[in-house]
Amino acid sequence: MTQNDPSYRQLFGNHAVMRDLLRLPWLRQLGVTLDLDTLRPGDCTDLVTTRLRQRRVDILWQARTLDDQPACIQIHVEHQSQPRQDMALRMMTYRGLLYEDLRSRQAGQDTQATGGLLPAMIPIVLYSGIRRWKAPHQIRDLILPVNDLLEPFQPRLKYILLDTQTLTRQVLESTATPGAITDADLQDNLAWLQFRLEHNKGRDDVIDLIHRLVSLTQPSLGQQQSSELHESGSQGNSSTQDVFANWLHSVVLPRSLPALHQCKTGSQENLNASSTISISEVINMLMNTRNWEEQWRQEGIEKGIEKGIRQGQAAQLADTMSYRFGPIPEDILLRLENASPEELSRWARNLLDAKTIEEIFAGDH
Repeated sequence: MTQNDPSYRQLFGNHAVMRDLLRLPWLRQLGVTLDLDTLRPGDCTDLVTTRLRQRRVDILWQARTLDDQPACIQIHVEHQSQPRQDMALRMMTYRGLLYEDLRSRQAGQDTQATGGLLPAMIPIVLYSGIRRWKAPHQIRDLILPVNDLLEPFQPRLKYILLDTQTLTRQVLESTATPGAITDADLQDNLAWLQFRLEHNKGRDDVIDLIHRLVSLTQPSLGQQQSSELHESGSQGNSSTQDVFANWLHSVVLPRSLPALHQCKTGSQENLNASSTISISEVINMLMNTRNWEEQWRQEGIEKGIEKGIRQGQAAQLADTMSYRFGPIPEDILLRLENASPEELSRWARNLLDAKTIEEIFAGDH
């Protein structure tokens, strides 16, 4: 679990945010199937494996269908900030543990309405990272192929991927495309606001988005002066504002403004308690930080230069290794791509005396 996971759990554990997530056009198959007026939290998020390893489900909700079937559909959401190649396996493991837990809690209950059958479950991966998500979307793609006679016995279990950065970029760049989804189409959706805030254009954009958030969660204040919008309090849907404030303070501000890291709300204990920061405090921090865009620009330049140097070192090392030892395996190319400058320098020195490609990495673990 990353240190930011509690704030994501709290944010998408909020009824209004989760409801709007299921209303997004990329989840249309859920929006037209589920009765979102019946949406409520699931019964279990803490699970224990047969080896007594604790697993925690990020977000679990349930809702009835519009055709009023007796059992609720379970909606399981996992947040990821980094790509995970075996995510399909992880989701299948959670599915099994959730079903085992549900079955144990069904003991002694009246299950006549459902015939004792388990509920359907929809797995969603909410990905907020920067690197491209290349992991398979179903467990079948992680299993060796078999002949047609054995294929029916292989699991599939596809999950829905919501890549927030890719979706945000596509929508913001689609203004000139007829019939495309636009930012204006989604401006009243709280989950979309979260996507936009996560992948924002800078301080002024964040402030505008926060004011839109305040207008949505406190409609009676929507037309009042900016100073009134900054006031904290319990009017309107303050709980939704609180979870957004905690998430902004825990994720967006420290990522974009490292100087604010020292006042970051990162522990689960704080996030599960009453809000420790308000929307007004977040706005005040932004208003008092004049160098947001300049800091982003400078950090981007420095990171770009560093990345370019590292890529050049890796390419040169790969070229020399290929000249001496022939084609380089994919895993070694990936290792070179992700190596630090210090590692690349060490391997380049080892290459001088190495008789095999393995000797270049001797001593590394």
